Amino acid sequence: MNTEQNQKTHLVKVLLAVSLIAAGAGIEYILTRNKQFPSRIEPIVTRKINPLYPLIKPMVRIDFPPQLNFPELSGLKNKVSAFIGQQQATGKIKRASFYFRDTNNAHWTGIGQDDKYHPASLFKLPFLMALYKEAEIDPTLLNKKIYFSGVGHNSTDQIQHLVSGRDYTVEELARAMIKQSDNDAKDLLLKKIDHQSLTEALNDNGMGLQDSSENTMSPRIYTIFFRTLYNASFLNQDMSERALELLSEVDFKDGLVAGVPSIFKIAHKFGEYANLDSGSVVSLELHDCGLIYYPNHPYYLCVMTEGYSRDDLAAVIKGISSISFSEFSKLYPAQ
Repeated sequence: MNTEQNQKTHLVKVLLAVSLIAAGAGIEYILTRNKQFPSRIEPIVTRKINPLYPLIKPMVRIDFPPQLNFPELSGLKNKVSAFIGQQQATGKIKRASFYFRDTNNAHWTGIGQDDKYHPASLFKLPFLMALYKEAEIDPTLLNKKIYFSGVGHNSTDQIQHLVSGRDYTVEELARAMIKQSDNDAKDLLLKKIDHQSLTEALNDNGMGLQDSSENTMSPRIYTIFFRTLYNASFLNQDMSERALELLSEVDFKDGLVAGVPSIFKIAHKFGEYANLDSGSVVSLELHDCGLIYYPNHPYYLCVMTEGYSRDDLAAVIKGISSISFSEFSKLYPAQ
């Protein structure tokens, strides 16, 4: 009996010790967290509210207030700031903005991250998300065929990627729309996309699509689309994976991709826009935003620029991408 009682006493002591260790770890975590993020600063949580489901409020995303600073990213921000200043001084660009965010801990930095630009072909990403959302409901959708007559040809740089007089599956058109940024493919798909799905894709991510050609978007806001795909919080896992795989095949290699070693996968989308005055081009915009799959620490990077030469703007995006990769890889050397 004494032996059994001793065993029970020992077990209680062990459980108590484990509890104290666990509690200590919890206290250490709380103290560390509060030291880094003062208790008076609460993260901003965005939830989806649907009156049809009053008992649930799925979390769409979580953000830290803009007043927070993350010291480990200050070197990155300072170098990008100096680089942008140099490019503006030479007259190569009018302006450039960037938003950088670590996927692991949500730490971020940026310059002009809330400045507005014309997204142009960047909007093809929410089109894709709306299309794939419909494909979740109707798995046959991606295999359905659409005839391309060639009438109203409207592809980027007037390059006709699609062949007139043939049928394309919805999946083939989606690939052309994203990989080659083909406008003919986009126009054909828009006839098939339920506009309610497109509105949902935007609204679920805290954005709204207005019936205006003057829609603008900031680097910080656009990054939300990639965050939504990475977290599979709008599309299911299969469709989110499919979308990111397609985005990793985008043909444009002169921006973000050019600033990162080729061994790393990048899922991204670019867009370009011409600002006109009385029919004449007064400036160009070029943007490239995406998700860089750095080992164990993927990060988001969105760069939006405005200037006069497409080549100069691409070089600025490449430069910011290169600086971001270099500074971040110093913090987290690849294993």
